[in-house]
Amino acid sequence: MKKKGILSGLVDGAGAGLVAGIASGVLLSIMEVKDRQGDLTWAITLASGPARADKLLAGWLVQLLFGTALGVLFGLLFTVLRLRREAAAVWTLAIGIAWWMVCWFILMPPGLRRAPWTEISDPSLTQVAVAGVVAAMGYAAILAVVFAWLEQRWDERVIARSRA
Repeated sequence: MKKKGILSGLVDGAGAGLVAGIASGVLLSIMEVKDRQGDLTWAITLASGPARADKLLAGWLVQLLFGTALGVLFGLLFTVLRLRREAAAVWTLAIGIAWWMVCWFILMPPGLRRAPWTEISDPSLTQVAVAGVVAAMGYAAILAVVFAWLEQRWDERVIARSRA
């Protein structure tokens, strides 16, 4: 049987990352959080911080860009480290937790960059933290499922070619 190439891992990761980015974007688009003034806003507008815009479209573009990039990175690591497909869920869980921490401490607007567990008294920050965790874990779950499915399809194609 042929060995899996790095390019295939990158493509599988990009596809899985894009699908997972769409899923977490949908989650962030449905969740509304209160800002410090008490106004409701979609959680995905907070994802537009790196774009320096407070718009829904910018949040979606940032979500899809980072989701796909993170999927490519996952696919690269998965292929280079020669991990088993069954381990995808554990690895994506770790990536989801790490991604939530990176988003919270680096990508969030400066006023929200405090540790979320220290601001329990502020309901708006608690809502943002919960929305971020839900989106990150949703991203991780979808990334694991889609990546494992794409990997299985690749393996089935290779086996079918070797039998022909």
